[in-house]
Amino acid sequence: MYRVHGNIDIKRRDGVKARSTHTGFKKILQEDFKYICGYCGKDSKLFKEDYQIDHFIPKSIYPEGKGDYYNLVYSCRKCNRNKWDKWPTGNVSKSHDGNVGFVDPVLPEYDKHLKRDINGKIIPITNLGVYIVNELKLDLRRTEEVWAIMMLAKKKERLEKIIDSKKDDVDPEKLIVYYKLTKALDKYLNEWYNRRSE
Repeated sequence: MYRVHGNIDIKRRDGVKARSTHTGFKKILQEDFKYICGYCGKDSKLFKEDYQIDHFIPKSIYPEGKGDYYNLVYSCRKCNRNKWDKWPTGNVSKSHDGNVGFVDPVLPEYDKHLKRDINGKIIPITNLGVYIVNELKLDLRRTEEVWAIMMLAKKKERLEKIIDSKKDDVDPEKLIVYYKLTKALDKYLNEWYNRRSE
């Protein structure tokens, strides 16, 4: 089994002062979340979608937190919309009761409730994980397909680095094979994007 975020560690930086609103935080959130959705791990650089800022504790429960950097999560549109104003405990200081609620995805605790199976599908491993999967509708989304695309893109990136670093040292026929593989991956990724946009 894999972590939802794979080998990426997301962490909010220290020393960020609160503001009156969340809108000025998107750039540093992207950097601190390594351009992935905190909830589902989807890569915003790879998947050309509008990523949003989620208020982990909703503004309706915690109005003072609307400009609190430490209450913000870089989120894909689907995760943000599905979580939206939900906060079942009703208590600002309690994100869950062990069965219902949410876990801040930057905390190590997040990995205790959700994992990816061998195919990359996000699955719950606790009762709280079941709640999160149901509320974010992760069971209805193609998280394994997104994971596969992300893994292909990483392999493509590694191949491109091999091509760049070994141009003079590698048999030209091997370079041609690498080049063809990267082009095949590009073609597959473009076909996938086109299918999703139809």
